[in-house]
Amino acid sequence: MTSSFGRLRSIDLLRACAVLSMFSVHLKTEVMANHSSTGALSFFIDRILGQLAAPLFCFVLGMSFYYAYQKSLRSSKAISPTVSMFLKGFLLYLFGKALILCMPYASFFEAGILELMGLATWCLLLVRSWSNKKLLLMMLAILLLTPFLREYLEYWEYWEMQGGYFGFVPEHNLTGFLSAQAFVGYFPLFPWVLFSMLGFFWGRLQEKSGPTYACKVAVSWGIVFILLASGLSFFHAYVDQESYLSAYFIGVTFFPASIAYILVMFAVLPILQSTLYFFLDHRQSKELPQFIQLFAKYSLSLYVFHVLLIVWMTDSALLEWYGSFSSSLLPFSWGRMLAYQLLFVPLCLFCYLGTWLIDRGGGVFSLEYLLRKFIQIRFRRTKASSTTRIKDELPVSSL
Repeated sequence: MTSSFGRLRSIDLLRACAVLSMFSVHLKTEVMANHSSTGALSFFIDRILGQLAAPLFCFVLGMSFYYAYQKSLRSSKAISPTVSMFLKGFLLYLFGKALILCMPYASFFEAGILELMGLATWCLLLVRSWSNKKLLLMMLAILLLTPFLREYLEYWEYWEMQGGYFGFVPEHNLTGFLSAQAFVGYFPLFPWVLFSMLGFFWGRLQEKSGPTYACKVAVSWGIVFILLASGLSFFHAYVDQESYLSAYFIGVTFFPASIAYILVMFAVLPILQSTLYFFLDHRQSKELPQFIQLFAKYSLSLYVFHVLLIVWMTDSALLEWYGSFSSSLLPFSWGRMLAYQLLFVPLCLFCYLGTWLIDRGGGVFSLEYLLRKFIQIRFRRTKASSTTRIKDELPVSSL
């Protein structure tokens, strides 16, 4: 059921697809923003990859959390799975803030995808022992309360036009920081934590009930959620736009993540994962290609690297010349698609070569290795200090 790295193939494939989707979306939105086509390629990147990448990351985080936590409970290692997951969430949040500080136009008060994943890990720790019914009720509460709280916090006051598109402008104070992390930033905890909770729930359902039952549930839920999302979008025009109810009837929008958008993703993600699990893991198919396994294994390192690279490329005069030159030389849609691929393909090849070299070296130069070592060191220190304290408290006779 696992790949050569001891991992579920379906989760590896989804994680690698999330990384590649991020590559594609960020190249288009950041690098080729002024020169890309409005044709089929742009539609595919914006409306499919762009809508799927972040929820897929969060969903895979939830599933990985479930399987990793269950594995830790059955392991004979001394480190506590609760401590391990808490430290992982803490480090993910720190990585996110450090990455923001490396970006010239970003603000420390923003909420990025890595900060979201760190906070979501902590939330999953809180709900890890909940029953499925209790977990579903919590997800429903978050889904229904988030639009109201966004309206109450005046969500759109934090957003303004920047270069032809809406951008998030945080308030530089404690209230603005907390609001951005919780409700109004790019990737606030609410409602984005729902995708991680869904992944956790789906991992447990799949393991306890089997892949066949999970596929049936995924299809049934998918039909219901798509119908609900369509209904919410349809009635948007009939709701008073000045009332709080309008926040519940927005169509499928990414910013803010509307109820309709969340329902669509709740339909797509379980169907996608259950199908892959059935064919790749349950039937024990052949190994995934090596580059897929490497992209999945070092997804955190690749995400940070590609963001920093694209930030550098965005400010590069050479890249601006490339965009202008390709648009003038290849004015048609297929020409611009070719110009875009001439950036996307080398980036993927370069990342594959880098991860292959890192893996050959035992992964020492990856963020994943740094994260594991930090957790091990912190746990040893905590264990040593607690052991010393216990010995000091024991009476002499017992020593």
